[in-house]
Amino acid sequence: MIRNLIKENHKKIKTQLSLEDIDLPEPSLTETDDDAAADTEECLQLCLQKLSADKREMILGYYAKEKQAKIDHRNELARKFGKN
Repeated sequence: MIRNLIKENHKKIKTQLSLEDIDLPEPSLTETDDDAAADTEECLQLCLQKLSADKREMILGYYAKEKQAKIDHRNELARKFGKN
């Protein structure tokens, strides 16, 4: 039994590594992240332009506001667009 405990402890030692000696890169925004955000924004604007004014207003309104104001605003949109 002691032999098994020693073997198991030895396995744990082999599988555990110390992170103290590892140099981790600092997280930062890269130009690629900025480019992706710009591409997403451009795509959103193009898609919104393809919608009718009513649908665009409904979608933008749906994602506006926060917390209780968001709930109230969505209820108002539902009444306005007949989705109640």
